[in-house]
Amino acid sequence: MATLNKESVVSAAGFWIEGEGGAPHFVKYSELDSHVLPQLLRPVGGFCYPVGAFVCLPLPPAPSYIQDWLPKRGKACIFGGPKVGKSFLAAEIARCVGVGAAILGIPTNVGRVLYLQFELGEEILQRRLKLTGAAYDNVFVGTSFSLKLDTITGQLHLRRALTEIEPNVVILDPFYKLLRGEENESHDVLQILDFLDICIEDFNCAFLIMHHPGKDITKGARGSSVLDDWVDTLVELKRVADPAFHRIKLTPKLMRHARLPSEPIYATLVDYEFVLDAPADNSVVAQVAAAIQEAVAPVLIRDLIDKLGSRKAIYAAISQLLHEGKIIKVSRGVFQWAGATQDNVQ
Repeated sequence: MATLNKESVVSAAGFWIEGEGGAPHFVKYSELDSHVLPQLLRPVGGFCYPVGAFVCLPLPPAPSYIQDWLPKRGKACIFGGPKVGKSFLAAEIARCVGVGAAILGIPTNVGRVLYLQFELGEEILQRRLKLTGAAYDNVFVGTSFSLKLDTITGQLHLRRALTEIEPNVVILDPFYKLLRGEENESHDVLQILDFLDICIEDFNCAFLIMHHPGKDITKGARGSSVLDDWVDTLVELKRVADPAFHRIKLTPKLMRHARLPSEPIYATLVDYEFVLDAPADNSVVAQVAAAIQEAVAPVLIRDLIDKLGSRKAIYAAISQLLHEGKIIKVSRGVFQWAGATQDNVQ
């Protein structure tokens, strides 16, 4: 076997070895079978290769578990204010990656997911997952209020979970709960990021962190800027003003492996998951308007869905009618025609 070392004569095209009779023989990397190359050439210093050999190694394709956002062995962070929907989105991302379904129009590749929640108790998390009515194939969840990744105990707990579950993607929600130190101190934050880098190498996984913004949201995620430097992708999550629905806007701020998109993503929370916003269908808008206008009492949105079909189309129609001032919101999920009399309401 030819072993590369600092004395080896290598080039971009190949290397010299001692042939039969002691005569030197030049071997081109391109002439070697791709499956033979890693057996023939051992890395220099344990992990380094000449570039010519490195680009010929038969490495498996590195999928993005979330296209352009989260590559294999990658790191991403989604940051948003309190009650904006970070945990709803985290659970939805876990479900989608688990089965390879698109998340808000973004393609994903199938991967085993470990979703760790550090703010919600088991009962609340379980209730949320049940209320979506969705299956969470290939997804594991765990809750803890005390796990700290800047302590040996906390690190051992996470390593044990990673060893037994072998996830491809780990979601940590939220970041501030993971450290006993100070978020604004780069040394304290780096302790956790360095540990996560070790986990990425040891367990071949990717990390998605849910985080809060700083006091000035325009300056990005809260705390030390080393987190922004560490991640491959940084995405801002904001609530969109809407009189009837929980709507959000997702805006990538930093992307290491792709160009920043020209437009943000808008979505609406429906049955505890976000649904990608789409232009309202005029025919559906007309049907919804007629149903509400003709009703003798305020109309439940679930009745409109049962009667007219597509939940996504109904929500888009309701949003448009509210914006146009043709209907008003009576209570959560209940609407009436703007010109309805008090007798109608009663």
